[in-house]
Amino acid sequence: MLDDHFNKLQSLVDQYHDNEVECGKALEPLVQYLPRSGRFIQCKGEFTHSDGRVDIIIIEETGLGQMQHRYANVWELKSPRKALFTLRKGSKIFDPTDDLVQAESQLIQYVYHFTLTDDLRRYGVERDSVRPRGIIIGTSKSICRDASHAQEEFSSSDDFKWSLYTKALGSRRQFLYTPAGIQLMTWDEVLKMVEPRSVIHNELRQC
Repeated sequence: MLDDHFNKLQSLVDQYHDNEVECGKALEPLVQYLPRSGRFIQCKGEFTHSDGRVDIIIIEETGLGQMQHRYANVWELKSPRKALFTLRKGSKIFDPTDDLVQAESQLIQYVYHFTLTDDLRRYGVERDSVRPRGIIIGTSKSICRDASHAQEEFSSSDDFKWSLYTKALGSRRQFLYTPAGIQLMTWDEVLKMVEPRSVIHNELRQC
């Protein structure tokens, strides 16, 4: 069953289309293998509320007995073909694309919405226990695009562009994502994390 779910998600990512909804549905059976800090309880996909639609909410639990506490981790998804950064014309700076900025904005606004409402209380989650957890966007084929919006694939062997990418990503992680507990991941990275061999290996390590 795990292989079937993984193969379906991998097939959708490899299509390289604007298919974030389909990718999100395929990811739902595998979300328990994404980064978390507690016991997986359940996943709510495409959760609709008055301010919009949340792609994925993962409910997890920490503590034991009377000390148990539930949290809701919110994830925002963009399609595998969306680029993360744009190379600013005539410079050596990568700027976040509109798609990445939109994902960031949606994530924090949706979490803020939950801090003002009781929408998640039915799942045992209080207002102060909702956290922005992550953004999944793009692949190695869509890490960056130039000023003409032409997407270009590159890897760590492309030293110049890779150094610009790591600077752009590192600065956002240090000053924006890490302090807020947010992880930025590409669909490639997600596939590696939920790949059956990786899952089995990690489960054996925890035994």
